[in-house]
Amino acid sequence: MARSLPCRLGMAFFALIYLLTALEPAPGPLTLPVALDAAVAASPEGQAADARVAQARARLQQAERWVPENPEVEARLATDRPLSDQGRTEWEVNIRQRVEISGARGARIQAAQAELAAAEADQTAVERAVRSRITQAWVVLASQTRRRALLEAAAAQAQEGAEAAQRRHAAGAIADAELTLVRADAAQAMSEAAEAEGEWQAARIQLSADLGRAVEAVAPWVPPATTPDLPTLLAAAHQQRFDLTAAGQSVEARAAEVDARRLEGWPAPTLGLGFSRTHEGQGPAALVDNQLIFQVSVPLPFSHNGAAEAAEAEGHRREAVATQAGLLRDVNTEVTAAQARLVAARARLAPLTALDSALDDTVALYEKAHAAGRLSIAELLATRERVRRTRLAAWAAEHEVALAWIALEAAVGGPLAPEAP
Repeated sequence: MARSLPCRLGMAFFALIYLLTALEPAPGPLTLPVALDAAVAASPEGQAADARVAQARARLQQAERWVPENPEVEARLATDRPLSDQGRTEWEVNIRQRVEISGARGARIQAAQAELAAAEADQTAVERAVRSRITQAWVVLASQTRRRALLEAAAAQAQEGAEAAQRRHAAGAIADAELTLVRADAAQAMSEAAEAEGEWQAARIQLSADLGRAVEAVAPWVPPATTPDLPTLLAAAHQQRFDLTAAGQSVEARAAEVDARRLEGWPAPTLGLGFSRTHEGQGPAALVDNQLIFQVSVPLPFSHNGAAEAAEAEGHRREAVATQAGLLRDVNTEVTAAQARLVAARARLAPLTALDSALDDTVALYEKAHAAGRLSIAELLATRERVRRTRLAAWAAEHEVALAWIALEAAVGGPLAPEAP
């Protein structure tokens, strides 16, 4: 039996609602900022740094406690009633609390705060290291994409030339030796294109593994055109390198620990408050004695006076100071070397960039000369080879500039310019 029109319209309406709710919108293209955020959130290094920050916060909460230990409650009951008609019963309840009067709590808080600041600085340093690694992998894939395109175009041109030479050879226009040269050039170009394809696949797989998702293509990343001077870079590194900040906070934490250990050597009294009741005898003649007890106990610092702990903490402080000085020296060296590498890469790229616009005109001119019989096939192939090598050298120089810029930003500890889209 045929369904009525309202029934069919209702079924179509519910089918449309199902499709609209079941289908998800297609994800947009992967951008570098999105990739960086995802990589930082999923990186084991970042998760470990988060755990260290959580531990430092827990230590700070522990240090902020007003009392170093929990109070103690003691109850005592003594009786001889099961053994005597005129027995004696005693019971006593005490509560004790150890207190500090030397100021050790403030020193512990200062040390814990410095440790938390160091952990947070280390967390930021780890995040920036992950971002630098992902950006480098991104640049490598973008560069390999361009190299693959250059060599595929050269291989296609060489293949066309080989096919044309084959037809001319069949017509008797060129000798066997010339045909062999053209075919050898095409074989070399195709081999280089296959090698570029393999390098591109490796770069794509590496970036996909780092991001935890499949990546097919990325947008080019172009570094800024100018190189900052060395004093500016060093000043930026001293301000932005969070490992330097962490080292400074570690020195402060060790200094506060020295003070805390010295103050903890002072006696910490224990205050007690108790109540006792004694019941002796039976009936109206029984004796009842109630007492309110106040207690103060102070340990004598004969063996444990904090001197050994303070000496150990002082050794940790001097070690932290030496580590900070060595790190500052390494940072200065790293920034200086990275800037020199970038300057050298730009110097290598500049003359090759100036030739790029004239390469196509040169090849066209030599092809016309060969067609007119004024140039041999060997000379034409040599010209094409020189042009291909020049363009590959320009690509390698551009790749080196991009990697040098990323290395410089990593050495400085942060971006030197807004990120390219």
